[in-house]
Amino acid sequence: MLLCPEERILFTGDSINHHCWMQLDGCLSIEEYVKVVEKFVFLEEKADYILHGHAKCFDDISLISAMLEGLKEICAGKREDDTHYEYFGGEAHAMYHPFKTQAGKVFGQEDHGICYQPDNIFAHK
Repeated sequence: MLLCPEERILFTGDSINHHCWMQLDGCLSIEEYVKVVEKFVFLEEKADYILHGHAKCFDDISLISAMLEGLKEICAGKREDDTHYEYFGGEAHAMYHPFKTQAGKVFGQEDHGICYQPDNIFAHK
């Protein structure tokens, strides 16, 4: 990530966005990614906007905590609204977990979700 403090913009690449892909081989578990995101949620105090790798425009900085809450919901078993996720023309063993953003904030799109493998929620010990 890169913070531009003068403009209060956080460039996040693909680490924070509307459709977080955690279903690919080599991804951290959801549980491990929660710990990663918790380490940089403090940046919400340092920036007003996010510009991520797939952005059509600026997103409100609260996208960080909204996505973090979605990740925590997956770990807590709140997955009743999750659906099978298809990508690259075929369905994989992946699920899509929608997450909500704060009302009244500006986002480049209306749908937000985390794609994950059901067998990769918790860290393998």
